[in-house]
Amino acid sequence: MITGNNRKMGAGKNILAGVAGGILGGITMNLIGGRGITGFNLWSLFVATIGAVIVLLIVNAFKKKAH
Repeated sequence: MITGNNRKMGAGKNILAGVAGGILGGITMNLIGGRGITGFNLWSLFVATIGAVIVLLIVNAFKKKAH
């Protein structure tokens, strides 16, 4: 919804990108000294969402270069 990949990638790839983004967001926040994924709460949802958006933007950039 946020990056417009829903129909292009399909559900499975979107879920994988979301999980990868959540992990990436949590690790990144921990590395820069912030709180990463701390459980099931609003902050963790925010961090995971930002990470997933970044992963999807990177996927879009690589797809555009491939075409």
